[in-house]
Amino acid sequence: MSETGAYPPVKPLAIMSLQAGTCKGGADILAMDAAKRLKARGHRIIWACVPDCALLENAAAEGFEVFPVKRKFSLAQCFRLIEFCRRQQIDIINAQDSRSRHLAAVSKLLGLAAKVVFTRHCIPGSSLITGAFQDWAGADFTIAVSNAVKNALRAGRLPASRVGMVYGGVDITRFDQVQQGRIERIKKIYWRPGCCNIGIVARFHKDSIRPGRLSAKRHEILFRALSQTSGEFNLIAVGCDEDAREPLKKLAAENGLEPGRLTICGFEPDIAPFYKIFDISVLPSPAEGLGLVLAESMAAGTATIGARAGGAAEVITDGEDGFLFTPDNHLDLASKIGRLTAEPALRERFSICGRQKVKRFFDIDKNAMELEKILARVTGR
Repeated sequence: MSETGAYPPVKPLAIMSLQAGTCKGGADILAMDAAKRLKARGHRIIWACVPDCALLENAAAEGFEVFPVKRKFSLAQCFRLIEFCRRQQIDIINAQDSRSRHLAAVSKLLGLAAKVVFTRHCIPGSSLITGAFQDWAGADFTIAVSNAVKNALRAGRLPASRVGMVYGGVDITRFDQVQQGRIERIKKIYWRPGCCNIGIVARFHKDSIRPGRLSAKRHEILFRALSQTSGEFNLIAVGCDEDAREPLKKLAAENGLEPGRLTICGFEPDIAPFYKIFDISVLPSPAEGLGLVLAESMAAGTATIGARAGGAAEVITDGEDGFLFTPDNHLDLASKIGRLTAEPALRERFSICGRQKVKRFFDIDKNAMELEKILARVTGR
């Protein structure tokens, strides 16, 4: 690193950012923000995505080349990817999600010449060993977005020489400096006066409700906690699919939340103004690889609560810049919400300290340069 704090640019690379999902999650925003910065540092970016990718217009606006992929895996798609990378002299593929990792890994086994790096945004699933096997067999290197993810991969016997950690980052300016007009537009629709406006930014779809099991993002834990909370509040749930509104309302009612206290919002590509209307932001999920929503919320200056598990415990230092609660314990969560509701000075302290934490550890500009160093090393540049 130079005296100015910036790494000198490396020899330009042709980098394919590969994602085979709809690109509606925080990990996809992270991939887009990192790709922007890599392009600004002189690298050629190919955005490989499905036709209904939510970030396709963003990719075009940034001047990225676009390579279309299909969500469903096939060997024909592997050979098409191999040929494209050969003709276009792609140096390295950065696979961002499970489908794209599978596509890249099989392509490599079939003769893909480009180097392959996986970015792991989630903690590996049911079997740590099988979860890490794909990284061992199909990737030249794996980047974990938190120590929690890295440790899980190492527990799955992925060699230390094949995995590194670069924290997922956020564009601090986008969340800290939001135009007042954008905030007012959102406020008129979702915010309620005279009460504490509590937000949860988490995908909820019709398959989120699983018989006998809690939902992945633990919406019901938050509903139960709020059913134990006194005082007036409005819960703003952002990220609900249109066909899942009624199931979400039903889940809330079954877990003690009064219908009049729930305000539902669908998928929002521009999430930054929402954090500005929240008094408190909560992410109850206990299995976040990082919990980018937490970093976004803190960058916006919103008092934040997460579960004491996974990457969330790396984003939040309990009692200093936010609160952590015991995973799946709605009473502990209710206690933390109650404190923040009753103590505006504590919310303000978390706001200040949260911003400082994000600037120090989760700034996308710094993290993109760390990513660049790894890509250069893997390709021998």
